Amino acid sequence: MLMFGTNTVSHIIRDRLPKTPPMSTALQKICISTISEAELVFGMRRRQEARTLDKLIRNFIASIAIVAFDREAAERYAALRADMRRMGKIPTE
Repeated sequence: MLMFGTNTVSHIIRDRLPKTPPMSTALQKICISTISEAELVFGMRRRQEARTLDKLIRNFIASIAIVAFDREAAERYAALRADMRRMGKIPTE
């Protein structure tokens, strides 16, 4: 299973990426984190007039697995990011 980030999902929803294999098959093989779900819903609520976008996002979220970003995930993320920064693999803020 592949976990997509918010930007990737946004491109899929806006039909900017090719849908190969068929989207119904592809949706069974991907997931997003609860953080991405929150960001998508936030973006949708910022644009209250965008009813079509609302429907697309809600349908997409209902079609895929949502994986919790819990404390263990946060700890692992923080450790990996700190290690990568020390190695010069990610830009500093």
